[in-house]
Amino acid sequence: MLYIYILINLMLYTGKRSNISRIVLITTEVPTVIVLLIILIWFFVRRARKEKVENDEIISAESSQFNFSSITVATNNFSNGNKLGREGFGDVYKGVLSNGQEIAVKRLSKKTYQGEPEFKNEVLLLAKLQHRNLIRLLGFCLKGEERLLIYK
Repeated sequence: MLYIYILINLMLYTGKRSNISRIVLITTEVPTVIVLLIILIWFFVRRARKEKVENDEIISAESSQFNFSSITVATNNFSNGNKLGREGFGDVYKGVLSNGQEIAVKRLSKKTYQGEPEFKNEVLLLAKLQHRNLIRLLGFCLKGEERLLIYK
């Protein structure tokens, strides 16, 4: 600030307004533009990193996505004989995958008004939770209004 004050006084004293005004303009505007560019670059880099993390999470969620037809076969078309029980958000069925692995399938009620992105976020959260007292989530299945959670 003191530098600008001195330049303005010098400009008024010498009468050389054109050269002094250029110097004042350069010394004030150029640093301002540089600071703004640095802020913009920082903003875009941060945004790109955030989008990459979100895309990686979606890819990891999609990698654990099961085919609806294979789950239908595994649970014998969600037969009552394979029904283990009913919970607040839907029915639970037992099943056996084609590789012999036993699974539990939670068929969420169609009354839940959860969109696909919200469902995938919930699946990601459940997949990250691991505790000895919790059943491990293997993946999920989305087909139309069907929302299935597949547990080990």
